[in-house]
Amino acid sequence: MEPRRGRSDAHGRKKFIERIKKNRGEIYKMDINADLLLYLEDLSCLTLTDSEKQRLSAELKEILDYMALLGELDMRDIPECSHPFDNVNALREDKTEASFERGLILKNAPESDGGMFISPKTIE
Repeated sequence: MEPRRGRSDAHGRKKFIERIKKNRGEIYKMDINADLLLYLEDLSCLTLTDSEKQRLSAELKEILDYMALLGELDMRDIPECSHPFDNVNALREDKTEASFERGLILKNAPESDGGMFISPKTIE
């Protein structure tokens, strides 16, 4: 795969979007054809070889077949969730602890003044 500059194929993109809207809910049943691969190639700004297109086509079909399998599951009694576990954030308590001495740290600085690092000016 080689990166490339995207080319505008408004007609191909429009056809692809119309196809998605038409088959909404059944997107996993769509065919992986040359038009789709060309659209994805353009969208990702890549240039694929024929062997890469063949491999990608097979991989996309496998992914969509798995999505179709998931689409057959009865999920009516399963509540929506954003995480598969019931854990909540397990945060530790903030505690102030001893650190290095300021003078020891400033010994490593190229320049310091009044307990602060001196750095080059970055904004004029």
